[in-house]
Amino acid sequence: MIPDLVIASWFAFLVSGAVIIIGGVEELRNHEDKGIFIVYAGFIGLALSGLMM
Repeated sequence: MIPDLVIASWFAFLVSGAVIIIGGVEELRNHEDKGIFIVYAGFIGLALSGLMM
């Protein structure tokens, strides 16, 4: 494994987790579809971070 890529994948994992939480809060606060799309983007980021590992 490449150490720099592992560090980047962990960073992407943490950022994606934060994006999912932000999207959930946005959905609960405003009840708009924008929050769901933010959550979807977070899950795509989680998938990409898994592929980077």
